[in-house]
Amino acid sequence: MDANLPLFAGYLGNAQGKTWSLSVTINDPDRLLVLASDEEKVTLEAISESAAGTTDGTLRITGEAFLRLVYGRLDDDTTDGAELDSSTVTFGDLLATFPGI
Repeated sequence: MDANLPLFAGYLGNAQGKTWSLSVTINDPDRLLVLASDEEKVTLEAISESAAGTTDGTLRITGEAFLRLVYGRLDDDTTDGAELDSSTVTFGDLLATFPGI
């Protein structure tokens, strides 16, 4: 996975005026990250397993699908098996946060 992905997520992500955070479990390659948004910015950074439980939910996704999400190439019809478990964040929120270039 691209080491510059946190930079791109911050650059390509559009804050939607809603504060939330998701622990993101990526497989192939295995990574644990936190994706967060507030009124002004979107951030992506590494997170420890113990801190993962302090987020608003969990997104389980393949590396390829996560790259497609960040670059605005994932849509409701082709979530590629991604699983979102959150009562406050929807796939619609994620797609609006990463509309593409």
